[in-house]
Amino acid sequence: MRVTAVAALAGELDEASPGRADWDRRLLYQALVRWGGGRVRPGRARVRWRDSLGRACRALSVAGRPLPGWRASAAGRWLRDIAQVQRFAVDDDVEVLYGNIVFPVTAPPRPTVWSTQGVLDARPGIWFPEESARTHARMITRSAATQCWSQLGLAGIVERQPHVDTNKLHVIPPLLYIDLPDPWPRDGTDVVALFVGAFGLLKGIDVVVEAMREVGPGLRLEVICNDTPPADLPAAITWLGPRPRPEVLARLRSADIHLFPSTTESFGIAAVEAMAAGVPQIIDAGGVPAELVGPGGIAVDGRSPASVAAALTSLAADRQRREELGRLGAARYRERFSPEAVGPQLEALFDSV
Repeated sequence: MRVTAVAALAGELDEASPGRADWDRRLLYQALVRWGGGRVRPGRARVRWRDSLGRACRALSVAGRPLPGWRASAAGRWLRDIAQVQRFAVDDDVEVLYGNIVFPVTAPPRPTVWSTQGVLDARPGIWFPEESARTHARMITRSAATQCWSQLGLAGIVERQPHVDTNKLHVIPPLLYIDLPDPWPRDGTDVVALFVGAFGLLKGIDVVVEAMREVGPGLRLEVICNDTPPADLPAAITWLGPRPRPEVLARLRSADIHLFPSTTESFGIAAVEAMAAGVPQIIDAGGVPAELVGPGGIAVDGRSPASVAAALTSLAADRQRREELGRLGAARYRERFSPEAVGPQLEALFDSV
């Protein structure tokens, strides 16, 4: 495996650090460093003038948000693109650079493998696919190779930027370690469904709450998210608020159903974690999670409380089906998303550039 540097500094990969690598990227980079066994390492430092330029461009982009149409504008995207390219110092033996969202460069230059979720229409009012696709085209052109996390995300790039060099695009899911703890202790005999989403309203918690008003007794829902619970929360819902990742994984292991009808997913790490835990899932039929989960779940209209409620009621009443979907999901995780499945694909990509 080629010696590879990820687009973060060592301190930013520490769980306690408030560094720039956000939660998803930190998880991704930590997994790569772990997989690489010394062959993958963080950058040593950032180039200060380039760092200052990036901060200034980000600040200008944020300052323009109150302006009508700014978020979708070419100027706003251009500023974000400048901020997205970051110059790093790396060890002399580093042969490849790797970045998700951040596009790392260094001097003397090394080839960059850029990692992206692709381009989706799933977040109206938040993502702007046309400008996002232009950014992707620019970054793909600069990259030696681009890792796209899903077929749906890749299709969105090619649809909007048909001139991109598709030979550079490789559908490889992110490398993730999912270290499953013991199942969370349970009380009672009710079937337990679990909803996980840091930002509940973005992930469809309003639809989930309405769906729970339509289900009968014997099913309860636990909600893990940062949002404030609604005032008229149904009695069958336990609002847990934010929880640390080990507890989330433990609760997934003890849950009977993972309820994940989000229509805003550019990937869906929670869906992969539920597969690893062997939990059957209810997911939105139109997004990336349906591509990921395949036969390990029930795909519904994630915007329809009635559809979500019907799937919940059906699955809660059929233990045999729950167990079968859970087995299928766990097998799919092992075959497609485990480190043992993804790691060799990334190694080959790094070596190829």
